[in-house]
Amino acid sequence: MNGDLAYGACVCDPGWNGVLCDETAATVSMSLSGEGLWDWVEDNKEAFKQSVIADVSRITGVDKKHISNVQVEQASPDSSLLAAQSVLVTFDIAAGASGQFTAVELGEKFKEAVNAGGEQMTSVQSTSGITVEADVQNVGPASAALVCVNGDLAYG
Repeated sequence: MNGDLAYGACVCDPGWNGVLCDETAATVSMSLSGEGLWDWVEDNKEAFKQSVIADVSRITGVDKKHISNVQVEQASPDSSLLAAQSVLVTFDIAAGASGQFTAVELGEKFKEAVNAGGEQMTSVQSTSGITVEADVQNVGPASAALVCVNGDLAYG
């Protein structure tokens, strides 16, 4: 696969390196914490995942079908807050989820809204009955993102 390789509306120009236009999904990593949260999540993973999808959809303004691959795991316990439990959450925002923003831009908007804008994970809180604090740590291209490497199409 050499130069000028097209994928969708994007082209890998000879010698160019980088993410392939806006055809790349985004992966978002965040933590949620609350009293007894992990205990509840462990017993209600599907309900938790659906609530995360609902909150991300509401905050980003994209359809739920564009939020996928929700993964959860228990974070290391904070010995100073014995009742508080943290959950690490990652999810993907699909490429093409918005006609206005790339998936990574949507992820960054989500991060800003949650970390600085005061947006709450209201669906998670309503479903679990637990007051939740959220912090988005990372937004980037999904691990299997299409990229151009010296003009050739590859998975990054």
